[in-house]
Formats: sequence, structure tokens, C-alpha cells
Amino acid sequence: MTLYHWVAILGSFLALCLILKFVKTYLRMKAGNGIILQKLALCERYANQLTSSLDSLPDPIWIKDEEQAYLYCNASFERLLGLSKPR
Repeated sequence: MTLYHWVAILGSFLALCLILKFVKTYLRMKAGNGIILQKLALCERYANQLTSSLDSLPDPIWIKDEEQAYLYCNASFERLLGLSKPR
């Protein structure tokens, strides 16, 4: 697998976790099932671990969607461009 494939996989995973975060919020509002909320929390934890790991890499990494909009970039990419992502 090339780096592009890995970036595409990571981008898809991060997008999925973002969607799941919205679902989790919706389920909380509707007093949803505890098991589903546990699974969503686990996914959120994995997404946080993944982004923490990517942020610690010395190489610049960014993920874009099909329309070339940035979905994610790590701290090295921020330093390279002299920008910072909203916290």
C-alpha cells in the first residue's frame, strides 16, 4: 500500500468517527441505548488515540476529502505552513 492509500484510510476513519460523534450526541438527546453509547465512546477514544499518534509524527500529514477540503492535519503540517487548526 502506498502512503496515499493509508491517508485515504485514515481520512475515512476520521470522517466516520466525526459522524459517529454526531450520532452519539443525537442518541444522548433521545436517551438512547447504553450499549450503543459505549461503542460510540470507544470509537471516539480510538479516534483521539489516532489523532494523538499522528500529531506526534515528525512528518507533515494531511487528509483531504474528494473536494480537496482539509479534514485533518498534524502538528508538523501546521508548523510547515505556519498555521494552526481551531481547537
